Amino acid sequence: MSEDSSVEALLRKIDQISPQTTDFDLWVPRRLTLHGVEAPSDVAMAVVLDRLLGEGFMPAGFTQGVDDRTYHYRREISN
Repeated sequence: MSEDSSVEALLRKIDQISPQTTDFDLWVPRRLTLHGVEAPSDVAMAVVLDRLLGEGFMPAGFTQGVDDRTYHYRREISN
């Protein structure tokens, strides 16, 4: 699997989100690794979702691909 197929890579993408961003799409391959070992998708996505919730994002659906999904997230920014 490639580096893009790791939970760590997804977390780095989340960490790069600008504080002003209100909509965020995250491409997620069907198979993910965590610490170099293939991880069950529910465990991997729980780690990812925890980080996104901590940044104020809420799930807003997903688009199904052949071997992947693009998850959509949204947050409200207070002025």
